[in-house]
Amino acid sequence: LVDPYQVRLTLADADGQAVASETIDVTARASSTTETRRKLHVLSPRLWSAETPYLYTLTAELIEDDAVSHMRKQKIGIREISTKDGVFRINGVAVKLRGVNRHDEHPDVGRAVGPKHWFEDLQLMKAANINYVRAAHYQHAKGFIEMCDSVGMYVGAEVSLGGAAQLMYDPSFVAPVMLRVYETVTRDLNNPSIIYWSVGNEDPLTDMHLQAVRTVKGLDPTRPVLMPWNAEMSLPDEIDILAPHYWTAHEYDSIAGMSQRPIITTETS
Repeated sequence: LVDPYQVRLTLADADGQAVASETIDVTARASSTTETRRKLHVLSPRLWSAETPYLYTLTAELIEDDAVSHMRKQKIGIREISTKDGVFRINGVAVKLRGVNRHDEHPDVGRAVGPKHWFEDLQLMKAANINYVRAAHYQHAKGFIEMCDSVGMYVGAEVSLGGAAQLMYDPSFVAPVMLRVYETVTRDLNNPSIIYWSVGNEDPLTDMHLQAVRTVKGLDPTRPVLMPWNAEMSLPDEIDILAPHYWTAHEYDSIAGMSQRPIITTETS
């Protein structure tokens, strides 16, 4: 064992006023990482949504010998996502997504995009009454996700496994698959604009895909998970949302009348 230390957590509103705080005594072990979970209670919180993108600032401070030796701040939003009774809800309100598939690219600069291009994209989308982007088919720039937090845009975040085809039956690929799952979820876990996790793209459901889905839900049980192109009623319960691609209007009507899960069309023409 090494000497104990303290972690101070402070949640401040947009005006910089603390609305919740806690100081935790922790005893570290030299040979392992110590993970501590805490709940901060906020009275009458302002909830985040695409229409009201209110952000708080969470500050975590490491205190050693009565001095702050390390500090980290992050903007976060308070909101709840639910798929109960087959209805997609945010903060208890049924939400319909009007969205587009997006790539991190620009006609003038290619993939060398930055905040200016992100902001232009988002402003054009909001002007067109778009409230949701699918980050197809890879993890988008962190700055873009943070901008979606601040301006108010729902994001479907995707674990980049699409097109792996027969490789997803090969157990030698378990490690890289799980690494992509872990890195995708842990990087953007605290961004309120992320409203669901997507695993792969237009892939059959293999055992490895299902293990990836279960790992996503283990890392983050607060968000639903879907697999783009997979919309069968027989999908495992771990897949919270049906995500058909390129169906006809009649096909959508037929599944909507029977499905006990929300339906999000992640691609259509």
